[in-house]
Amino acid sequence: MSKKLSPIVRRVDLNQKQIVKELREYGATVAHTHIIGKGFPDIVVGYSGKNYFFEIKNPGKKLTEKESVWIDSWRGQVNVIETSQQAIQIIEKQWLHSECGDFFYR
Repeated sequence: MSKKLSPIVRRVDLNQKQIVKELREYGATVAHTHIIGKGFPDIVVGYSGKNYFFEIKNPGKKLTEKESVWIDSWRGQVNVIETSQQAIQIIEKQWLHSECGDFFYR
């Protein structure tokens, strides 16, 4: 007798679909990583040769304990966003910093 394996279903923030759509329209590639679970960020975004980890939250919602632990232990870039505009600002700020040096980074 074989057991049926049930798929693991991860909750997706209501704004994730729109954020992904707008980031792709901006020219970024987006990988859905919320299915990994264990606090791993919801999406990984590639733009202009750089990668960005973004945890998406619905407005007014807080990080889960697992998300907080993962973010605190990660030794690289990860940002919590509620909108695509926030992600684009982070991408553009990083791009200016890497292309123009510290002079333009504010």
